Amino acid sequence: MVAVQATEDEVTPLLSERVGVAAVNGPQSVVVSGDETAVLAVADELADRGRRTKQLTVSHAFHSPLMEPMLDQFRTIAETITYHEPNLPIISTVTTDADLQHPDYWVDQVRQPVRFTHALHTTNATTFLEIGPDAVLTAMGQQTAEAEFVPAVRKDRDEARTLVEAVGALIAAGATVDTGTLFAGAELVELPTYAFQRRAYWLRGQAAGDVGAVGLTPTGHPLLGALLGVADADRLVLTGRLSPGAHPWLADHAVLDTVLLPGTAFVELAARAAEHTGHSVIEELTLRAPLALTAEHAVDLQVWTGPPDEHDRRSVEVYSRAADGDEWTCHAAGVLAAEPVATPVPADAEWPPAGAEPVTVGDFYDWLLARGFCYGPAFQGVQEVWRRGEELFARVSLREEEQAGAARFGVHPALLDAAMHAMVLHLDAGGAEPGQAWLPFSWRGVRLHSRGAAALRVRLVPDGASAVRVIASDEAGNPVLVADSVAVRPVSTTQLGGADTGPAAALYTTDWVPAPASGAESPQWTELRVEPGNDPEAVRTATQNVLAALHEWLADDRPEQLVVVTRGAVSGTDLAGAAVWGLVRSAQTEHPDRFVLIDTDEPDPALDTAVATSEPQLALHNNTITVPRLTKTTPTGDGRLFDPDGTVLITGGTGTLSAALARHLVTNHNARHLVLTSRRGPAAPGADTLHDELTTLGAHVDIVACDATDRDALADLLTGIPRLTGVIHAAGVLDDSTIDTLTPEQLDTVLRPKVDAAWNLHELTGDLDLFVLFSSVAS
Repeated sequence: MVAVQATEDEVTPLLSERVGVAAVNGPQSVVVSGDETAVLAVADELADRGRRTKQLTVSHAFHSPLMEPMLDQFRTIAETITYHEPNLPIISTVTTDADLQHPDYWVDQVRQPVRFTHALHTTNATTFLEIGPDAVLTAMGQQTAEAEFVPAVRKDRDEARTLVEAVGALIAAGATVDTGTLFAGAELVELPTYAFQRRAYWLRGQAAGDVGAVGLTPTGHPLLGALLGVADADRLVLTGRLSPGAHPWLADHAVLDTVLLPGTAFVELAARAAEHTGHSVIEELTLRAPLALTAEHAVDLQVWTGPPDEHDRRSVEVYSRAADGDEWTCHAAGVLAAEPVATPVPADAEWPPAGAEPVTVGDFYDWLLARGFCYGPAFQGVQEVWRRGEELFARVSLREEEQAGAARFGVHPALLDAAMHAMVLHLDAGGAEPGQAWLPFSWRGVRLHSRGAAALRVRLVPDGASAVRVIASDEAGNPVLVADSVAVRPVSTTQLGGADTGPAAALYTTDWVPAPASGAESPQWTELRVEPGNDPEAVRTATQNVLAALHEWLADDRPEQLVVVTRGAVSGTDLAGAAVWGLVRSAQTEHPDRFVLIDTDEPDPALDTAVATSEPQLALHNNTITVPRLTKTTPTGDGRLFDPDGTVLITGGTGTLSAALARHLVTNHNARHLVLTSRRGPAAPGADTLHDELTTLGAHVDIVACDATDRDALADLLTGIPRLTGVIHAAGVLDDSTIDTLTPEQLDTVLRPKVDAAWNLHELTGDLDLFVLFSSVAS
């Protein structure tokens, strides 16, 4: 017997005398049953069409032609039974005119399909109570009918408590319940006028209303309420609204008191988009920026899918903005693929697997808390962990409050996040430094095999030093989700916060410390030397040459590491090398363990020893290998940056970053004279408002149109500025791309307003109290 994601009309042409429809559980949920070879052939055909399939663990091919040899004997036995009129109305899953007192009805029950969907639609009932060993029919009913489904019994739960909870759910749904029978001698009391123990009685959040009335399609997903097709392109937009108030479980995912949407939620959002576009694989998904949530403010979500390319691959991007805001932020981007559904990973015959040794997890979440990760009850899902060599095995589950809603997700983000928690044990055993923890940021090859699991068996297989392959099954061992690789990056508690507030607040600086000792052999690697240079043309040549090498390396899928060697990039004596470091650092975040950066002042450095440390960035100076680490530092001196009576020039002065800097200079450093430049100058959006705000704060402000890449125009501007004491170069052009698709033209677009303009400023200005360059070569 195999469950398939297809309609009955789709399945019927594929049937034969050895295969039949055993059940119709939903509009696109059918079970085929019969001869194993023939049934699997039907399943394979549907899988080739992109449909999900799942082989069921059964003893017989029920409701199929294979049951026919026993029907006569079954009828003979059925005729010996005495039947009576039922006390309750019966809705049959076989026929509309059921005669339950006739033996033939029960013979038909053995052979004919179970038409669960048809049965639900032949009644006007709005509340259903499932009496059985678990909530199987409840889950199917919720996908079929707009009604309240309540299970009386749940597997692995206390029976008395589950029954009482079911009675409460029935009362809440409007059903009439004889509570006196259940609670002898009890009587109803009024609810108090306020909630005791700070617990609210009423559900939080806002109803979505009828989105169809405004031209949208409802999705039924907890995080994405509606779907919109774009009129002039083959692309989709899914929308939703998030807040810990509407989704209380989100508040349990905090990093140093900041509630963050878990990375697994972005995977869930991409998976739901893939479902609507008919794609079966999240080929890749990279998290670009965290999404912080607060109890006071809701956040709007949008998930965009691009048009299909020649291989039927689509881009997917996840954006957010404050519910009352205008600016959107891209938090995740990736690619969806329409690959054939892979053969599911076989179920584990034994759990935990043979040879796996238990790992103590009693204080696991206290251990994570010490590293700055404040996982509340909804995310404390790790129950048991085992280790076998480098492999880890874990059993994780949702708490009861979230289990009821799990069926509406592909995989509930809190459950998948708990599955990733055990990965920390693998990384910690790999020699991580104290005070560090890890967050997933890149997913590759994610395939969802079944939906709505409330508990998982998880197998984590190391994939390099900072990634794992994830294989997740349900409690019966059936595949739920497979991810070919999940890459993580270290985040320390120092990086995440803990700074004091006020004028003397701690800042952060990069310290170069001795590299950790390593007795390992260096992996295979190939060296790429960067030619040094200190003018714009040298910067442009070096970055474009390295970009070409990165493209070639990734296209050839070379197994060894590419070691990019610079000379003077870390010390700042080689500007071309410094720009290359910015470019390769971006490549390292997207392709972990593929590229290494080494800066050296030695003609024949010991690169083998440096590469053997497995560090992504190193400096090799004076025969000493050092690595960068972020550490706290406290400002020294009186905080005076420049003569407040002089003039500070800010390029890109009407942008968001520049406006914030200008306010800071006026309010914190007593700046009285500012010149703000941009290509549009006073005509730039918000320029008038910014001018009025800074003037009100007591500063004299000139907003001027000037492109800093135009040397003559810049020279004229500088000539007219009296007492120039500081320059902050914040101008820039955004042309984002991943390393794989970044073009030389895009690189040049970003370099011109940064490198060329900075070079002009450097040559045209004399001694200054302050010269600050905000620069980013590639994103």
